[in-house]
Amino acid sequence: MVWRCGQLIIKTMMNFLPEENKIIIKKEYFRRISLILGLFFLFLILTSTLFLFSILILLKDQQESFRRQLEFSEERLAKNEARDILPLIKDLNDKIFLLQSSQKNAVEKSAIIKNILSRKPEKITIKGFLFDKNKISIQGFSDTRDNMLGFINSLKEEQTFKKVELPISSLLKERDIEFSLNIEL
Repeated sequence: MVWRCGQLIIKTMMNFLPEENKIIIKKEYFRRISLILGLFFLFLILTSTLFLFSILILLKDQQESFRRQLEFSEERLAKNEARDILPLIKDLNDKIFLLQSSQKNAVEKSAIIKNILSRKPEKITIKGFLFDKNKISIQGFSDTRDNMLGFINSLKEEQTFKKVELPISSLLKERDIEFSLNIEL
């Protein structure tokens, strides 16, 4: 039967099914709804799992990429530091070489000075030594020309000296002579 009330149409159906069948139908209806909802949630869980798994794969790939970039940056930084250190090492090696050669020269120079001083008479005073590669200049003072010439002759006898030169101006005075002597090694 259909009655009209204003705009609403109310339909009334007559149900001739027994109550037991109605209960079975309702149970079947709820089972089907539960099955559909269960399948929907299963589908939702599977799609979510696939989505999250794909995100996990992307994140692991990105992590690996970042790790490679970090290793590359560290290697580059180490190479840059090594490149910066190389000039310092070269400079230190040069300084060490200079120190070693100056120590060697200092030992040689001290031996030469000892040799010269051992040949010096008491009346001669040496004011200074000037070393220049293979030459030594000696400045000094002598009370007499004979003492100075004796000192020069004893230096000429030394075989380590190639040449011993005294400027003629140093021979002009007889007493209280300031002299400059050049020795070639």
